[in-house]
Amino acid sequence: MVKRFSQGARNESFVHYRAELVPQLWLLKKKFRSRIFQHITVPDILRQLFQGLDVKYEISETYYPRDYCVQYRESDFNFASRLMEDEGIYYFFQYGEESHQMILSDAPTQHPDLSGQSNVIYDEVSGGVRNDMRITAWEKSQQLGSGICTLWDHSFELPNKNLEAKRKTLDSVVVGEVTHKLNVGGNDKLEIYDYPGGYAQRFDGIDHNGAARPQDLQQKRTAKGLMNSTGRCHLWMGTLLAALY
Repeated sequence: MVKRFSQGARNESFVHYRAELVPQLWLLKKKFRSRIFQHITVPDILRQLFQGLDVKYEISETYYPRDYCVQYRESDFNFASRLMEDEGIYYFFQYGEESHQMILSDAPTQHPDLSGQSNVIYDEVSGGVRNDMRITAWEKSQQLGSGICTLWDHSFELPNKNLEAKRKTLDSVVVGEVTHKLNVGGNDKLEIYDYPGGYAQRFDGIDHNGAARPQDLQQKRTAKGLMNSTGRCHLWMGTLLAALY
């Protein structure tokens, strides 16, 4: 859909126009509400927020109902984004000639391989005439983050029960053939502590699928790539490719 359309400079033959296109999800930025959701999972809340949009849910994880979830003086878009960030749900779009579909997912491994050429050669030598796609530059970065997250909650039904939930970051992760240490810079002493934890169930804070907010513990690992191709580039969101060295 066209979000903005403007008329610019003109001459004797032409007039310059500029149109800004956005998905229909953008409309949720213009709807502000305050409301309460009770005993409902985040995916079900999202289904209510995204009514009227073409959305496909590729959800595989188990989500527990939230006893009490509040949208307070915020847009539907910001509210949905906050919930998805909290649960580790992301989205992208698939476009057709006259339509677009929003895809919600929580597991990158579910995505199909890139159609056509899913294996891309990594070659630092750029330039020349080549018909195949090549990755000419690759940059990895890592950002320091908190090393432990502790939540505490209380249930009137279990007044003497310890409902503490604690999770530490992984010691290391493997990216390609390189092992990266995540416990660095004394980040094991950088703790996130929150009360109340907002557990969905009495024992949810102890269960590995509980509200331990793992997204707060992720060390920010990102990669940037630079590709070139003399043919048509066919990279697409929601697909997997393999870099060949």
